Amino acid sequence: MKRFLVLFFSSLLLIFIIMYFRYDTYKLRYLVDVVWLVGVLYFAVGVFTLHNVRRLFRTISFSAKRFMNKDLTHASYYDYYMDKEQQEATTGVPALLVGLIHVIFSLITSYIYFV
Repeated sequence: MKRFLVLFFSSLLLIFIIMYFRYDTYKLRYLVDVVWLVGVLYFAVGVFTLHNVRRLFRTISFSAKRFMNKDLTHASYYDYYMDKEQQEATTGVPALLVGLIHVIFSLITSYIYFV
């Protein structure tokens, strides 16, 4: 629940920042567009996290750390992978739900006011 609330309020902050810096006037159409955009982004992050795309990011992270640091705390990728596998137990469900809430809100608002 805590992760959901953090993601939800960060998405609202992102919506406010985009509205503030992108548009001079605050119209409902612009708000619906920005809410849709943020919703799709959060939904995509949730889907990627649920489908274990984090393994790809973990591989890229290991390669970058191995290239940048001379301190070899993990001798092999397998050791690094097992260490990260024990640490990370996050799922993408909160991000998926936040994105879905924003997309549904955007669709309902656009249907009510623009159709």
